[in-house]
Amino acid sequence: MLKVIIKEAGKKAEVKLIKDKLATFQHLVNGNIEAINTPFANVALICNDEGKWMPTCKPNFYIREGSPYEDLLFGTVIFSACDENGANRSLNTWEIKHILQWLSERVLPIGNEKGEEHIKYNVKITE
Repeated sequence: MLKVIIKEAGKKAEVKLIKDKLATFQHLVNGNIEAINTPFANVALICNDEGKWMPTCKPNFYIREGSPYEDLLFGTVIFSACDENGANRSLNTWEIKHILQWLSERVLPIGNEKGEEHIKYNVKITE
């Protein structure tokens, strides 16, 4: 079992124990998974890779970590950790505390956003 943080759209994040199985992650995000980098070493944010285009996935929160644009995540997201070899492991107390703090600082959507139209590009063009 893995200790992870699950954040459903419109709900407060929760620490939960889940089975360390691909099928479990896919079930929780309602489809194929995509891993996104976070500001925390060895912690990934797992989401549905087609969530923006699925009418059943509601807007969750905005992110901008490690990217030239601000993006809006849709549907349920999972924060999961891995060891130095890439194997899944449970989140530790420090990671849980800091991920929950980070989540509390995210901008929440109004609720009617859809897909790519809400990506805000912050690219500086130089000549």
